[in-house]
Amino acid sequence: MNNHTISIIIPTYNREKQLKECIESILKQNYNNIQIIVIDDNSTQNIENYINQIKENEINIEYYKNKENKGAGFGRKIGYKRAIGEYIIFCDDDDYYTDFNFFKKAVDILDKDDKISLILGNTTTMYEKQNILKDNEFNFNELIPCKEYLEKFQYKLVKPTSTFSTVFRKKILDMAKLNEMNMVNDSSIYLRALVYGNNAYAIKEPVGIYRVHSKNISSNIKVDFLKQNIEEKYIIKNMIEEKNIFNSKKWWNKQLILTLKYYIEGSNPSYINIKDICKWCDEKYKEFNIYIKVRIYIIFIKKYIKNIIRR
Repeated sequence: MNNHTISIIIPTYNREKQLKECIESILKQNYNNIQIIVIDDNSTQNIENYINQIKENEINIEYYKNKENKGAGFGRKIGYKRAIGEYIIFCDDDDYYTDFNFFKKAVDILDKDDKISLILGNTTTMYEKQNILKDNEFNFNELIPCKEYLEKFQYKLVKPTSTFSTVFRKKILDMAKLNEMNMVNDSSIYLRALVYGNNAYAIKEPVGIYRVHSKNISSNIKVDFLKQNIEEKYIIKNMIEEKNIFNSKKWWNKQLILTLKYYIEGSNPSYINIKDICKWCDEKYKEFNIYIKVRIYIIFIKKYIKNIIRR
């Protein structure tokens, strides 16, 4: 058995049932050298009692509880500071694994090639309300240069549905200054890793279940969260520029449009919301131009028309 440690960081908030399913799927992995770090975002449920029961079985699991609700991104940063593993997984509490050889497969690949910076596992999406399962697909080869993936990220090349299905080399995340991030969400973690990584390797078979339900963050995006997301993408733009990887301005324009499209389609903002966001972008970023603004309003109008038709 390979003896490299994988640190699995799990922020959680009042999802004891889902958290148990998540952790149980981790403990079923055919790989024992793991560190589980649970960051409780000030839940009202007695999650600590469950964690203590696991500890009795000599499982390497650590529990920390925030004194106030700080959000999943804050929990990921706290967990990352306590991670001892050479490899890192960021796992949401409502995701779980179905391939119990995934950890071993990922570590074996990483050990054989030190130019591979992250292993991307595919997923199955569970739509809880409709009780539907849908396998996702990667539209790129098993081995892909990080530069190519970064340049086409979410624009021409899809990303995994979450981060629980990806194993990162910690040294790459250290280089990417993850501990300095303000917005520690999945897209930003991937993008920073791709800026500093060499190659990514895709496992195209599903390794776990990503749940879609009414309490997903993507279904309840707040304006402050959106602004932090945009600010983080701009920091990554500057990283790309400093490393002279490719045209960072064009890349940021695409990413800004995608980020705002994600917000519009997931949160049903009002015209006033869109107007205020465009004004904020216009005042903050000199690169924010009329082309981007027009694209954003077109996306908003299309969503508005769809909502009317559905009524």
